[in-house]
Amino acid sequence: MTEAVTDRYATELAALVYEDLARAEHPVPLAALSRARRRLEAARQQLPAGDPRGAWPEWSTPSLFLAGPPLPLFDAGQGVERVAPMPEEGAGRGDGGAQGRRVRGASGGATATAGRIA
Repeated sequence: MTEAVTDRYATELAALVYEDLARAEHPVPLAALSRARRRLEAARQQLPAGDPRGAWPEWSTPSLFLAGPPLPLFDAGQGVERVAPMPEEGAGRGDGGAQGRRVRGASGGATATAGRIA
């Protein structure tokens, strides 16, 4: 966002953008944002006079900065790739699964890793 927007607008905008991305065969973030902004502005213009949500337009506030031309995130027509399951915690490390940072004791001597003396 280039400025602050209402929570309602931000929530509705995000919902429409992600819905568009999820449903598109070739999801392009810039196009999804543009469509969401247009839909929300059209809905705002249909609000009855006096509705506080229609007080000011917010469509010009959301921005998407790109370093190159707009490209699709993925091609849904290519199918999905099977992902191998993650190894069990601690498998292959030889430490029984303990992981954490080392902390020096007050005396400066022993260190503890994941609650155990190392």
